[in-house]
Amino acid sequence: MPAHAYIAIGLTIAMLTIGCAPSNPLMVTSNTYTVDINKQYSPGTLTIAVGDTVQWKNSEGGAQTVTSGTIGKPDGMFDSGDIAPGATFSMTFTTAGTISYYSRNARAMSGVLTVE
Repeated sequence: MPAHAYIAIGLTIAMLTIGCAPSNPLMVTSNTYTVDINKQYSPGTLTIAVGDTVQWKNSEGGAQTVTSGTIGKPDGMFDSGDIAPGATFSMTFTTAGTISYYSRNARAMSGVLTVE
């Protein structure tokens, strides 16, 4: 075996030993995004990747919900139930698409989530 092959093998072993190996290109990372609920959803529109999680945090003084569908017309995809003040509701999205949602307790409050 040529000397340069031994050097390459040695360098590879050294890199693996000290944790410098190249990252796995197949490794999937996910993110968590927070939507604040305080008289509106903020941000009101959000784009995330498949596998990401959205956490809604209720910063209001009364209970709110996160219900999929358009105002007054839930589509049954998800419904947080009442989220108490200071509490959160989280959901991980595994399918691409555009999702509208609203609060059943403040019907003028709505948001849109795009999952790519």
